[in-house]
Amino acid sequence: MAAISMPKNISLLNALATLAPGITFREHDEFYWSPQHKTVYYRSPASDDDRRLLLHEVGHALLDHREYMNDLQLLDFERAAWQEARDLCDRQPLLDVEIPDDFIEDHLDTYREWLFVRSRCPTCNLNGIQSRQTEYSCLNCNTQWRVNEARTCRLKRQRLTSRTR
Repeated sequence: MAAISMPKNISLLNALATLAPGITFREHDEFYWSPQHKTVYYRSPASDDDRRLLLHEVGHALLDHREYMNDLQLLDFERAAWQEARDLCDRQPLLDVEIPDDFIEDHLDTYREWLFVRSRCPTCNLNGIQSRQTEYSCLNCNTQWRVNEARTCRLKRQRLTSRTR
């Protein structure tokens, strides 16, 4: 009699629910961690990449990541969540997921690029410095601007002041 094997995505979700009992898992059209709802939202983890992204969001959950205060903290959260996902795979080989360095770096690069664009001055196109979570100022032309969150939609930069020397 042949053994019936459970699909990889169902066994991964079952294992994660056991490893993170305080976390709820809900299928959604994108991957993200909601600290307010203690919920990891995920696309059905049908591919290896989807399973890696699911583990990354579980990393955020296990580290209890909440709102970030600045761009550097966001990158720290992202790096730490990838490391936690990797550590989880090392501690639990039955998860049967490998997360290669280049996969992690490619995903971190998307954040680096997004943060680079956010910090680009809308007046002179040089990169400014962050003064608040969504506000920047340019040391070159003294323009100040605000950005939207825009992780899942188009980035918008709104000038607050524009003063050239």
